[in-house]
Amino acid sequence: MFRANSRGRIIVPRPLLSSLVLACLAWFPLAAGAAGPPKIHIVDYAALTALLDAPDEKLLIDTRAEESYARGHLPGAVNLPGPLFDKDQIPGLPENRSLMLIPYCSGGHCGIAEYVGERLLDLGYQNVYVYDEGAQGWLERGQNLVTKKQEDSPALAMADFGALLATGAALQLVDARSAVDFAKQTSPGGRNLPPDQCRPGAKNLPAAQDQPVVVFGQSHWDARPYAVADCLRSLGYRNVRIYALGLNRWPHAGQAPPPVPPAGKAAP
Repeated sequence: MFRANSRGRIIVPRPLLSSLVLACLAWFPLAAGAAGPPKIHIVDYAALTALLDAPDEKLLIDTRAEESYARGHLPGAVNLPGPLFDKDQIPGLPENRSLMLIPYCSGGHCGIAEYVGERLLDLGYQNVYVYDEGAQGWLERGQNLVTKKQEDSPALAMADFGALLATGAALQLVDARSAVDFAKQTSPGGRNLPPDQCRPGAKNLPAAQDQPVVVFGQSHWDARPYAVADCLRSLGYRNVRIYALGLNRWPHAGQAPPPVPPAGKAAP
């Protein structure tokens, strides 16, 4: 099959050489695709909130029925019900195929979010994550769901909130997170009022109903400030706004405030 020339070099017959070249050419695509096609990434609550806090653009997709979405959804989510993905053309999807997409459903491994994730891959989207715990898991993590009406309620941009803080205005700051998180870090002057404790006569209600109240949580994905703001308005507070970016983007050089112990406790 092989023979050596007068200088001792191996000569490969032309037909065999052609076969070897073709084999190599066929191997290169396989090697280039060794990592395999894009796959779905399953994430839990901690991973989801980290993704939402990252600066990359993303789209959170609620795959439940329209009625369920209207009753309450994760903050910032758009509604694209699962049955839409049985079609070839799906309205509402972005043109950018590299955009991060995060579908979720009701939770408890409902399967719809994963189906939607697979369809997104079929449609050429390359960066698909599935929040497997879903809406029910979100609630079990101590969070709330929001309605579109709540999301459209008065809110402060970072620049406007920062300007208010800088003036020393008599703001009543309400931290809507859990008592555990509040004990670790809060804003200077903040009082703790989680949604389940907002009721008539609660000890941490803001003192004056006629003075501005700003309710905040951990980040823009935190739904608890919306629930607390609604509660305060129902109790007669007349000037209640939300700082939706929360502690994670406190208006001090874009950073969260330093750990501040709740009132009545000495700093470490």
